[in-house]
This record gives sequence, C-alpha cells and structure tokens, in this order.
Amino acid sequence: CEDGSLQVFRSGRHSRADEIIRPAHAEGCEITCIRFSPDGQAMLSRSEDDTMKLWDIRSMKAPMRVYDGLANVGFSDAIFNASGEVFCTGTAAKKGEGKGKILFFERATGDLIHSKEVCDGSVTRLLWPSRLNQIFAGGSDAQIHCLFSYALSERGILQSVGKGKKKKKFEGYAVETIDALNPHALAPYKRQPSKRRRAEKDRLDPIKSRRPELPMAGPGKGGRCGTSWSRQVVKDLLSAKDTSRAEDPREAILKYAKEANAKPIFTRVYKDTQPTPIFGSAEGEEKKK
Repeated sequence: CEDGSLQVFRSGRHSRADEIIRPAHAEGCEITCIRFSPDGQAMLSRSEDDTMKLWDIRSMKAPMRVYDGLANVGFSDAIFNASGEVFCTGTAAKKGEGKGKILFFERATGDLIHSKEVCDGSVTRLLWPSRLNQIFAGGSDAQIHCLFSYALSERGILQSVGKGKKKKKFEGYAVETIDALNPHALAPYKRQPSKRRRAEKDRLDPIKSRRPELPMAGPGKGGRCGTSWSRQVVKDLLSAKDTSRAEDPREAILKYAKEANAKPIFTRVYKDTQPTPIFGSAEGEEKKK
C-alpha cells in the first residue's frame, strides 16, 4: 500500500485482510513490486524507500532478509527464477549519473552472487520465463535488454542471436544506373484516345461542355464564398417578402370580383339561361306594411 504496509489475503476471502504488516516499509513510500516464490513459501517486496525485503509466508512478523541502498524511482521490479533458489532486482540511476543494474541474490544464504550493468538509466521491469531461462529487462532508455546463457537457456533469443544480416549476392554482373528513354512517353508517339473517349473527357471539362458554374458546396476556395443547399434555401425564404399577413382578407377576395363576373369559370354555362334577378326596394316594403 502507499502507507508502506503489507496486507495479506488468504485464498477465498477478500473482504478483510488476514494479516496486516505495518510498517513493512517506510511510511509514505509506495510498494512497487510483490513477488511470490514458485514453492509459495517466500515473498519479495520492493519499495520506494530503496529497500527490498524477503519474507517467510508462514511467519510474516518480521522479514528474513533486508537489502538497503537499492535505488528505486517508482518502477523497480524483483523476481524469482524457476526453481526459486535465486532472485534478482533492478536498480535505478539518474540520467548521466550511472547505469541501471540487475543484482542477483541466493535465497538460502541471502548473499549477493552477481551484479550486471544493463542500461543507461533505470531498470524498470523484469521477466524471467521458466521455459526459456532468459531474463528480459525493460529500461528507462526505452529499450528491452535480454540476458541469456548459451549453456542454460533454450530457444527464445538464441534462435536469432547468431544470425547476421543477409548479404546481397552478385553473380558476375555489374550494377549500373542508366537513363532509359521510352518512345511511347513522348507526345508525338503517344497513342491517341478514341473519339468516344475524347467525348467523355470533353463532357467532364466545364469549359468545353459549356456547363454553367455550380454553386459552391462546403468551405469556399479559389476566391469564391462557400455555401450549402440548406443555406441557399434559408436565404431564399428570408429574401422573399410575404405581405399576406398584413392584408385584409375581405379586400383580398373582393379585388377579384370584377374579373370573376366578367370571366366566370364555374358558372359560365348558366350565363345565358339564367333570369336576371329582380330585388325589391326598401321603399316598396314599407308601403306594403
């Protein structure tokens, strides 16, 4: 955890830690790596306090081994080999102030048995595949470094480490660059297109086909303002003046009355057969009363 403690959860129980070791490392220093041995009896913990500790899973009250002075910039790793008899860790180094190393320790005695400089910077991650028996180390120099043994490693990097770059073979001829002239590339020797092909090409040419210039679609270019179909429709709607809302509907109908009487459309057939209506005057009605 970030407070430097280790919390152990047994298999099948994840709601509460079975063991909490506090402080396993310095408070405020994050633990960057935890690795278990293949036999499940030991555990390695690596922290930003520049320490690595070896723990016995059966009794975790105190570490079995403590290794100090192992520089860590927040990414250092630790790992066991396939048998669990040897473990290693990477160290960090500031740029221009040294090289990152891989340190190998013997589990039984806890002694340092080998140290190997790997890269200009920090060793961040380690991988030790059991089938290949090779160590892959990722560094802060953005490269992956591989450590192997011709006697103990199998396959993997050994399949390509002895192969060199393929050499070009020249079998009795010289390579020379010359300029090749193709007569068919010259204008007088080019095959002229057919009449149909020329007509199709001229149809696509706006000048020869005399096609009217289409409105621009999308952003403008070539000194022309861009537009779109929707923009053009909205522009036409806004530019049209509609005065029907301000006009009196009665006057709008009566202005066609004279034209309807002179040239009737629906009652034209009855124009000559219908009698002329005679309406009584208001004075006659008053006399009757």
